[in-house]
Order: sequence, then structure tokens, then C-alpha cells
Amino acid sequence: MKKKYKNKVQNILDKISLINFKYQEVLKLDTNNFNIFSLLKKESDEVYLHSMFIFELLNPEGSHQQGNKFLKIFVEKLGFNDFYLSNIFIEKEYKNIDIYITNGKQSIIIENKIHAKDQNKQLERYVKLIKKEGIQDIKVVYLTLYGYEPSLESVGDIDTNLVLPASYKSDIDKWLELCIKECTLLPTIRETIVQYRSLIQKLTGKNQARGYIMEISNLLMNKENIQIASDLNEAFIEAKIITQLNFWSALEEELKNKGMSISSLDDYKYSEEKVRDYYLKSRNNKYFGILVKVENLGKDGRVFYNFEVDEAIYHGFSIMANDGDWATNNEPKFDSLSDLVTELDSGFERSKYWLGSKYVKPNLNFKNFNQNSIYALTEESELRKTVSLLANEAFEQIKVFTLKAKKV
Repeated sequence: MKKKYKNKVQNILDKISLINFKYQEVLKLDTNNFNIFSLLKKESDEVYLHSMFIFELLNPEGSHQQGNKFLKIFVEKLGFNDFYLSNIFIEKEYKNIDIYITNGKQSIIIENKIHAKDQNKQLERYVKLIKKEGIQDIKVVYLTLYGYEPSLESVGDIDTNLVLPASYKSDIDKWLELCIKECTLLPTIRETIVQYRSLIQKLTGKNQARGYIMEISNLLMNKENIQIASDLNEAFIEAKIITQLNFWSALEEELKNKGMSISSLDDYKYSEEKVRDYYLKSRNNKYFGILVKVENLGKDGRVFYNFEVDEAIYHGFSIMANDGDWATNNEPKFDSLSDLVTELDSGFERSKYWLGSKYVKPNLNFKNFNQNSIYALTEESELRKTVSLLANEAFEQIKVFTLKAKKV
């Protein structure tokens, strides 16, 4: 790269840094940082915050007393203009469906995923359940922070055209904006929705002032700068790949230093190819990581301690059968082992593929790559500090699990 070009790149980065500094100072003074939802609930709580609040707004019988006004805006925003809004039945956790809406002839299934992992044939299972009730006109809304598509494992055998990926960042934010406009003369409802929308923007990184993005955009709006921006974007993707690879490598090294035995199963273990596909492919690019050998169960397989990535890093205990496939971890015969995992940490959640799993703290979302906890991993000292904490937690949990499992 010529020196003149390098200087231009540096000049742009310096200007962006100054813009960022200015708006960070503005955010510190922003009273919108006070949020009642953040105070009373865990901000990413899917069930008791987000599904609950969205359900309440959508429910024609909700305490807002606005009938189907918010539901009408919702279905129109998602393009379901042929959905009839008479004889509406809406329920949360209906047959494990996060939010279920039906008029008796048509149905909308909303699967809400803030940080939860996809389950095997989950969407297929929901669709078949509703079809058994005699309803064939079914739409599935797969709601995530950024509009990700569900995994093929979750979709199963159903037609992918039935599934609409929707996002909090765009779809829910716009819906809430329209709901707020409908509540101009209803201050209590309006301000409650404003507070919830503010939380959504915080979770999706939209709480940066609009002016911040526009200033950067204006900076790039000439032929030379836009070319540099394109080069920077490619370099950013490479930087994300390197950052994640360094994380896995450092974590594996730390685990080995503590005497833990790492599985070399190629189908599961991280690699440069898998990490590169994670950022460059849109499907079948997740669910890899590191397997730590824990306990041999004989004919029932082996217990592993897993570190795995979907959008973010999560960890926990799971059982792999002797044929190399994951065992059905929620079978009754594994109840006692799952109870041991829950005793270690009540935050562990059991599922078909896990005796118990949870997202690591601090949250490490490698897909969005927009958190301070992720940025910090580019610094060697912070990277070592993070993997050390994770390895220490794994070591202590494995030690206790192994001792107690011998008594089961």
C-alpha cells in the first residue's frame, strides 16, 4: 500500500474517531439511559420481558384497551395483509409456542429468539401441531435481534416459504414507532412503548444518535473515500475472523494448561475454515467450538463440557453417544446428571442436546460484533483475562460434576 493511500486511510479513521468521541459524550448526557424495563427485568429476557410485552400489545383484550389497533399495525408491517382480524385468539406459551395468534382459519406462530438456541425441528413441530387443529394457512415469524434465518435443523421438513425472518432492529422498532404515533393522546401507553422501544434500540445498537451515522456517511461521500470504505469493510471482515480464531486458540491453550483433555473431533472443533464460513456463509455456518472430555458413561456415551458458538458463545455439559451423534440429553435416564448440572449453576438450561447450557458472561456475540466485550478481545491482555475466567469456571464445574457423578 502506497504511503499516500495509507495516510488517507488514517485520516479517515482519525475523523471517525473524533465523531465517535463526540457522540459518546452526548450519550452520557442522554436521559433515555434511564429505562424502567432495564431496572425491573433482565434486558434480554425473552419470556418474562419481550414476549410478555409484545403479547400484551398484540392482544386485543390487553390492558391497553385499544382493541386490535396494535395487532393490525403488526400484521400490516410484516406484510400479512390477508390476515383477518376477527375472532382473534392470542396466547403466549401456547403448546410451547412463544406467541400464538389465530382467527380460527389462519394462524401466526411467533418464535422469539433473543439469545436462545434453535432446537431440532422446533418450527416443524409447531406447524404440525397447529395443522392437527385443522388450520392450514400458517405463517411463522422467526424473530431475532437482527433478522437471522432459522437453522435448517429448526425448520425441519416444512416449506421455508412459511417462515419469515423478522428483526427487533428493524421490524419491531418500526412497529413500535407506528404504535407510538397511534397513542399521541394516551400518555401512559405512549411513554411505556417509548421506554420499551428505547430498550430495543439499546439491544440492537440503534441507540447511537442518528446524526452519528449521518456524519460518518457524509465523510465517505466522495469517490476516493468510498473506495477506502470498501477496502476497510473487507479488512473488517478479516479482522473479525482473526479475532474469533484468536479467541478459540487462546481458550484451547488455557484449558489445556489446566490439564483438561480436548476432543479432536473434526466435525465439531473450530478451524479457520469454520470461522471464515461463519462470516461469509448465510446457512450451516454455526455450532462449532471446543469439546472438553469429562466423564465416560460406558454404553450411554461420554459427557463433554462444550464451548460453542451460534450468534454468541455459550457453554455447558452434554452427552455424546458412542456412535458420534449427540445423545438425547433430555431422556429420563439422564435426569440425575442434569440435576447435577443445575446444582452447579441454576442458569444452565436443559434441552434435547444439552444436560445444561447457558451463554457466557460477559456476553460474546461474534456475529453482531458490536459489544465492548468483543472489541476488548483484540487486546492481548483482555483476551487472556477473558479466556482465563472461562477456563477457570469450566475447570471448577467439571471438578465438582466429576466428583458428584461418581455417586450417581
